[in-house]
Amino acid sequence: MIIWRIGVILEIEKFPLFYSWGDKEWKSLLMKVNKSDWLFPGCLPPETIRNIIINQYTNELVAFKVICRKDNHLILIHRPRWFNDSQLKLQLVKRRS
Repeated sequence: MIIWRIGVILEIEKFPLFYSWGDKEWKSLLMKVNKSDWLFPGCLPPETIRNIIINQYTNELVAFKVICRKDNHLILIHRPRWFNDSQLKLQLVKRRS
């Protein structure tokens, strides 16, 4: 899962600030990231699990103000922030939680 999340960040970094994706375009973009690594569990349809994961991560990106939702679009408003020190990242996450 962490590899996919990093892949999403690397993918959205290719877009200019204030780029806007429609809901379907955003979902399609995230589905394509590391597509071959998606698992196919037998208990639920794969589409259901992917949608839950994509929605959860999208909400986290909104919460951390990387993207914002405006009507039926998601807009890139800040570049994701990379940390050299894991403790600094944990401090930021704790403050925002």
